[in-house]
Amino acid sequence: MSACVNLGKCYEHGECGFTQDLKRAGELYEKACNGGDMPGCSNLGECYRLGVCGFAQDLKWAGELFQKACDAEESFGCSSLGMCYKSGSCGPLEDSKRAGVLFQKACDRGGMLGCFNLGACYENGECSLPKDSERAGRLYEKVCDGGEMSGCTGFGLCCKSGGCGSPRDPKRAGELLQKACDGGEMYGCMGLSVCYSSGDCGLSKDFRRAYELYKRACGSGAVEGCRPLPF
Repeated sequence: MSACVNLGKCYEHGECGFTQDLKRAGELYEKACNGGDMPGCSNLGECYRLGVCGFAQDLKWAGELFQKACDAEESFGCSSLGMCYKSGSCGPLEDSKRAGVLFQKACDRGGMLGCFNLGACYENGECSLPKDSERAGRLYEKVCDGGEMSGCTGFGLCCKSGGCGSPRDPKRAGELLQKACDGGEMYGCMGLSVCYSSGDCGLSKDFRRAYELYKRACGSGAVEGCRPLPF
């Protein structure tokens, strides 16, 4: 069943020599989940949460799938369930304290996305946790080192501003945001766009490059709050 999950990821992302086929990915995740593979249930839950992979959006069922995976100690399921509780979607009632507990559980299990979400809670003083910028920075750095690009964006922005208990290090910030952007993390591309437009992060001012990155980030649909772009 784990092979089905891995094959599903290949189809989902158009990797491993396969053309992207979200419907096929969904079928493989469902097969894996029905076969008792918990990462398969987490990925299937994400399909239902977004309404992709050939499935209609069903937030309640997504939450139940995340709960099933988390009950079996699957880190991505716990992190996703935590987001459900934080936002009050997926069926569970909004419960920010429960969200923080789930993010911690995911992080303790080695889930880098859970560590990132936990870091965001500490940075903003959310999830019934005290505001602790230094701890947030350590978590972002851990996440980035663990290969999760959202952590590179978070830690890069810390280095850019001198926040999160880190001294201001513009050059390091530029390197981290570039790494995140190269890894497909669109908020990293947006941060890098700001660096180019202002000539910060050890980069020369380059409005054309800034616009290219802004267009890439906002055109992906992954970044919230973008102004309409003149495509």
